[in-house]
Order: sequence, then structure tokens, then C-alpha cells
Amino acid sequence: MKLTEEQAKDLLWGDHEDDFKVEEESEWTHEHKFQHKEVIFVYGGKFYELNVSRSGSEWTDWYYDFTLDCPEVEKREVTTHI
Repeated sequence: MKLTEEQAKDLLWGDHEDDFKVEEESEWTHEHKFQHKEVIFVYGGKFYELNVSRSGSEWTDWYYDFTLDCPEVEKREVTTHI
């Protein structure tokens, strides 16, 4: 599914249309000045993954980059035994 940058921003900041539902999102993963996260969302009954990266810092501006071509993903329940 191909998103517009506006749709990707809306999904990230929770201001999305009713057709979209955020199912799950990861915490920001830090790699020096770069961070990234994944947002799993539902559209039309199918699950998709939006990848987001950002650079900058809390004391300056953040610059966001979105992978707008979102692949369809499959929801799975994983059970682990200890």
C-alpha cells in the first residue's frame, strides 16, 4: 500500500482518518543521532507496516523520513516457553 506523506504523519501522531487504525507500534530504537520505529496499521481489513526514521535531538528539531510504500504483514501470536 502506498501512503502519502500526510497519511504517514497522521498515523505516527494519532490524527488519522477513520479508515486507518493503528494496531501496534514499537518504541523508538536509538542508533546515535538516528532513531527508527515501526507502526503496524489496519486498512481495509489488512495489516500493513509503516517504517519511520528520524534524526536530530530533543533540543533541536527532529527530521522525519517515512517509507511510504508499506508492505502487507501478517499478524501472528507467538508463544514462548521458558
